[in-house]
Amino acid sequence: MVSAVWDALGAAGFSGGPVLEPGCGSGTFIGHAPEGATVVGVEADDITAAIAALLYPSAQIRHEGFETTRIPEGSFTAAVGNVPFGKYALTDPVHNPRRHSIHNHFIVKSLSLVAPGGYVAVLTSRYTMDSVKSTARQNIAQRADLIGALRLPSQAFSRVAGTDVVTDLLIFRRREDGAHVDLDTLDWIDTEDAELVDPRTGDEEQLPVNAYFLNNPHRVLGDTELGHGVHGSAQLVVAGATGHALADQIRDHLQPMMTAAVARGMGLTARSTDLSERITENFTPGLRTQDTQVDDPPLYTLRYNAATRSIDVWAGHGWEPNKTPRTLVEETKELIALRDVATALIAAQRDGEPEHDRDQLRAHLNTLYDNYVRKRGPVNRFEWVQRNATQTLHDKRIAKLETTWREQEGTTGRPYDGPVPTELVDQWEAEAWEPPEPFKKFRHLEGGMRYDPGWAVVSSLEDFDEETGTATKAPIFTRDVLTADVERTTADTPEEALAMSLDRTRRVDVDLIGELLGVGEEDTRALIDGLVYPSLDDPDELVPATTALSGNVRSSSPPRSKPLTPTRSTSPTSPRCARCSPSDAKPRTSKCAPAHPGFRRPSSPPSPRRPSGSPVSPPSTSAAAGRSTSPATDATAAS
Repeated sequence: MVSAVWDALGAAGFSGGPVLEPGCGSGTFIGHAPEGATVVGVEADDITAAIAALLYPSAQIRHEGFETTRIPEGSFTAAVGNVPFGKYALTDPVHNPRRHSIHNHFIVKSLSLVAPGGYVAVLTSRYTMDSVKSTARQNIAQRADLIGALRLPSQAFSRVAGTDVVTDLLIFRRREDGAHVDLDTLDWIDTEDAELVDPRTGDEEQLPVNAYFLNNPHRVLGDTELGHGVHGSAQLVVAGATGHALADQIRDHLQPMMTAAVARGMGLTARSTDLSERITENFTPGLRTQDTQVDDPPLYTLRYNAATRSIDVWAGHGWEPNKTPRTLVEETKELIALRDVATALIAAQRDGEPEHDRDQLRAHLNTLYDNYVRKRGPVNRFEWVQRNATQTLHDKRIAKLETTWREQEGTTGRPYDGPVPTELVDQWEAEAWEPPEPFKKFRHLEGGMRYDPGWAVVSSLEDFDEETGTATKAPIFTRDVLTADVERTTADTPEEALAMSLDRTRRVDVDLIGELLGVGEEDTRALIDGLVYPSLDDPDELVPATTALSGNVRSSSPPRSKPLTPTRSTSPTSPRCARCSPSDAKPRTSKCAPAHPGFRRPSSPPSPRRPSGSPVSPPSTSAAAGRSTSPATDATAAS
């Protein structure tokens, strides 16, 4: 099937050049790419991306979500692949501002990244074509023509994906810049209700089907029938061939389809030679991860371009002119300066820069902010905008109210199709003409600053009162709001030194602990005795007591038949049994770390007075003798 798609691109005119595969997985399409194709695959899963890079070292595999991919528009001659399906939207303000579902988002973005005259051939969910809501199809049709479509059988990918879903193979051609088309003349924009029959039960149901497949039933590679989902809901299924037989069918349909497209001037005309000036991205083969990328500014960061006296925006691959109105360029420039100085002041506080440097930055920030407020007002100012209910808004509200009511009055999967009561229509009319809620309008941010990642820093420079429209300066204008993380060189107690060792090295570092306490190795081991124990896996490794005494200590302790021999590191781990397994261990005296000059442990508080008349338990013989019968304790005492 994949080879048939590549063959179709060749028949349409593909002769080599950069090709995009969004959501490439382990590289099925990459593995069948013809000679001359430079494939760039995008894969969000790290393991799958690494596998694809190992399998196909001549391709560039980008380990990133496609919503974060930033490549200049028109960089590819074609795009192929099996896009992910789902009823959710990814955040991509540049290429998915309308919040299309993930499969439609991938198609729309691929069309943007393909050059005019380039093809996008993708396997996608049938809902790209069959969704009653045609917004995504209209968005696609605004810049591309549908060369052709094939509806595949439900079981086409059951062996690979483990599920039966109806999938469409769609082939689009990006229209040349400046070319327009009347969307009303395109049959594939709309859907119609089609009567489907379940061949097993004879049940009938109407489901929306794209007009393209109703007008071209031969493009459906099987019999369209009524089926039922896991919860009994009606769904469209296509019964047809699979495997090699299906691949042959696809090839038989695609070849004449491409021939006809070329004949009417709709072939794949994008050429790699035409992209040389357009391509600024480096498609070097290999695995590209976030760690291998250059430390670029955050996406949508603004800057003032003094040469052109305009605002630029970082688009992920370079600086591009931002669509900032000329009337807002100067104010946006001032907001950018506030952002940069405030960010520098925060960094100076965090990094512990000299006080003189911090004071200079703070004075500069005060000057910039005061000048801005004096000329323009608070940075968080806004105005309330009240809209009137238009006829278009009225009609949308009525349609939504009616749709909701019919679904509530109907049964599952079959909305009520009877007349609407007159009193309900009157109620809807009154509701539909109510003015919408007012909204905040930040006119001074329409130059692009609202989408700058540093806007949060600028907006936090003042405490803004929405009721009065006034603002007061934030504390950063008068004092430091961050404390530098200064690494300490000494510790006051063994416990503190151990905590600092774990924080810095993630392990018990005896040398570091001794350095912090200012004592030698022998004294260090004596001081941390009881705070750490040898690891059962490696006696030379010390672990904190909280780790050694956690979990199922009875099962993790060494066998009783083999008493622990203490190491020179510290006392053995047998206290696990003594402290946590009272049914297995006899009483023993507690062992305190030896005193060391300069480290005085607090004396134990006096024992609480025994209430009058309370029975006194006689001490055990071993306790009274000041020794334990535990083999481990005897060994310790002997040492």
